[in-house]
Amino acid sequence: MGLNTANWFALCAFLLLWVDVQHERKVSLCRAVDRQPLLFRWGIKIGTVSLILVFGFHGPAYNAADFIYQQF
Repeated sequence: MGLNTANWFALCAFLLLWVDVQHERKVSLCRAVDRQPLLFRWGIKIGTVSLILVFGFHGPAYNAADFIYQQF
């Protein structure tokens, strides 16, 4: 997406700040999502799991050449 590390950090900090402000205003984000149509809710759920899998598995330390039995 053309974002460098500082931009990603700023984006994450802004997102956390926004969620915190919504929490202080007593807005339940879970209830807000639950009021949305079924397709939108499943899109959020599938998108969240996909992001966790992609950024969790293919992180900065990921190397496809490092096999578990490479030493044997």
